[in-house]
Amino acid sequence: MHRWWLSIASGLLTPLLLVFPAVAQAQEAGEPAANETAAPAETVAERPASSPPGASPVAEIRNDFVNFLHFATIGRFDYAQAHAKSLLERPEVNPLSPEAADTIIRLCQERPQAIDTLVILINRSTIGQEAGQIMGLIRQAHATRRKNIEQINASIRLLAGTPTEQTTGLERLIDSGEYAVPQMLKILADPHEKDLHPYVVRALPRLGKPAVNPLCAALSVNNEIVQRVAAESLGRLGYPQALPYLKRVAEDAKANPAVKQAAVDAIRQIVVSDPAVKDGPAYQLFHELAEAYYAEEESLAADPAEPRANVWVVDGQAIKAIDVPTEIYCMVMSMRASRASLELAKDQPQVLALWLAANFRRESRLGLDVQTAEKVTVDDPSQPADFPRSLYWAAGSGPACCNLVLARGLSDMDRPVVLGAIAGLASTAGPAAFQPEAGGLGLAEAIRFPDQLVRLRAALVLARMLPTQPFAGANEVVPVLGSAFAINGQKAYLLIEPDKKLAEKLAADLGKSGAKVIVSDNLELGLAQAARQVPQVDGVLLASDMTEPGVVQAVATLGRDERAALAPVVVLVKEGGMLISDRVAETDARVGRVLVDGSSAEQIVAKLEQLAPVYGYRPLTAEDGVALSLEACLGLQNIAAKRSPIFDVRAAEAALVQALNEHPSEEVRIATTRVLASVNTPTAQNAVAKIALSSEQSPTLRAAAFASLADSARSAGARLNDKLFAELETQARSEPNLELRTAASQALGAMINLPAELAVMEGPAQALGPQLIIDAILNSPSGS
Repeated sequence: MHRWWLSIASGLLTPLLLVFPAVAQAQEAGEPAANETAAPAETVAERPASSPPGASPVAEIRNDFVNFLHFATIGRFDYAQAHAKSLLERPEVNPLSPEAADTIIRLCQERPQAIDTLVILINRSTIGQEAGQIMGLIRQAHATRRKNIEQINASIRLLAGTPTEQTTGLERLIDSGEYAVPQMLKILADPHEKDLHPYVVRALPRLGKPAVNPLCAALSVNNEIVQRVAAESLGRLGYPQALPYLKRVAEDAKANPAVKQAAVDAIRQIVVSDPAVKDGPAYQLFHELAEAYYAEEESLAADPAEPRANVWVVDGQAIKAIDVPTEIYCMVMSMRASRASLELAKDQPQVLALWLAANFRRESRLGLDVQTAEKVTVDDPSQPADFPRSLYWAAGSGPACCNLVLARGLSDMDRPVVLGAIAGLASTAGPAAFQPEAGGLGLAEAIRFPDQLVRLRAALVLARMLPTQPFAGANEVVPVLGSAFAINGQKAYLLIEPDKKLAEKLAADLGKSGAKVIVSDNLELGLAQAARQVPQVDGVLLASDMTEPGVVQAVATLGRDERAALAPVVVLVKEGGMLISDRVAETDARVGRVLVDGSSAEQIVAKLEQLAPVYGYRPLTAEDGVALSLEACLGLQNIAAKRSPIFDVRAAEAALVQALNEHPSEEVRIATTRVLASVNTPTAQNAVAKIALSSEQSPTLRAAAFASLADSARSAGARLNDKLFAELETQARSEPNLELRTAASQALGAMINLPAELAVMEGPAQALGPQLIIDAILNSPSGS
């Protein structure tokens, strides 16, 4: 083993050993019984301890927790893993009981370094999975205690006790955070608890930021006391995210005068960098809040360490929390703020577009394909079970709104939002939607988006739409459609490695999986090479010691590249490269890293696949290739049939001929014959004829090719070379297969007929219209 790797291993073990001295932990975890002979210290340290017979569940939990940490610190990961398994499988933690939660919290309090130890184990050990599960158990224990209603109610009553009790009660309520707010408001709404009201009113603002969202929800509770205290508390808390909710109350002509005044006073108390912001109407403030949630500003985002986050809603005369996956929290809140803005002012296309974009992101993060309206069950309790898919709302909003969503997605380089917007346009847009005044040039920009599926989807819509005016990038549409035929599921990786010997080895190892590896010692040259050889890069591997540019600059360059900006990036860390890889992580947290020494090609590929969702990237499979190729054929046929003055189908001729001869799907090959029949060139007609006349092809393919050859002849006349024409005459007379002989004779007969024009007409679907879709959003029971 190299010395540099030993230094890393030493760096892992040293902090662990400092956290838990081995001998002390061994004695705590498993001292020998009185009648046993004590073993040498090192033997005791390495021996798994067990609880005495008949030990209580609490003792068993303590034993497993302590021993897991102990054996992890001394490097006995096998023993540590066994104790982790025992702990995680205990019935007291499945589900977690209040007693077990208290035990785990006490164990962490007794061992202040336990969390740091777990973090190290998660990131740098073979028992990272077990350490992560125990970390999750600790979080769950704290959440269980924080949510305990009996404890919260007891803490509220301590507020009226002695000074010591008051301090204890407040500390516990602060620890419960947002979960304490509903119970405190419940006390305020109860006239029999008047004696406690002053204490609750005083304590609410002291809960801090966690109380803001539940208090904002409380402003809509139908109870004037609750509304007034919520407004006053929000003013004392001073967080700007409360401004739109307070302003909505202040502008409400039906609101109680005392509540309105409390809202006005609260707005005055909140300090913002630009005081003029507070003069804006509520609908505008809600729009700004929705934008901030969409941008996932740090001050509004949920704790990324927690798996779920709370969305607070009104529930009768109270408020309640709906917990959603943390990754969709900001999108749900953006949708809710957008809806609140639309409730106050419907004529806001930008706000509707924001709601649609947030919905696309929400669905994508839940693992859904935003291009389909198929009903599925997802983990989002904030929406009703029958809530329509995002594509329903986008298609119904019409082309103008979808163009606004598309512009937003392109600006953010957000693949799901762009795909969703294009899918919405595909079902509603006609040529008029592509005019600059309609904001329709986003499709032209999408042709250059750094994702092949996006480029293809944009090209397919343009092939259906058939714009009548030239535009920048029009000459790229047909070649993009032609690129669909090359999608076969093969991965393509770009490897930038200055060490030629290592580059050859890595390329050979990666190539064993069937991947195409493009190797270069220079990023610029490598990207140019990749652009010539593959339609999409599925991953970029950067050596930590690469130069001109260095790896940090290389990552920044990739982020701007037209083809590789969304490709997952992994830094191959060599000896002495840890510091530079840390700098890369500071520049772009998405970038992964793999130690070159001892890592296999499988580990590198696994890392790339792990990073793909973070980049918003999804590789295209062979099945995708077949489906997209068939769609591309339809688009190219439409271009040829309607004689588009903007797009020239001949730009895809080479790709079509290659697909006709080599594509693994016979269905695709048949479809290409129909397109080539419309190309009206000798090359296209001869390519179709070769397939039709070849006895090596299946009868089904040959029959289709003869039919397409006849179509080509009727459209453009005979363009076959003499050899193929003679062969056609022969098969028309003597082909043994009667069906094929008939098809050949029909093609031959068409060769001497005058050309006929082909016409294919399709009408665009009609949109529901933005106003109707806004009404549908506002009338939905979801609260979003």
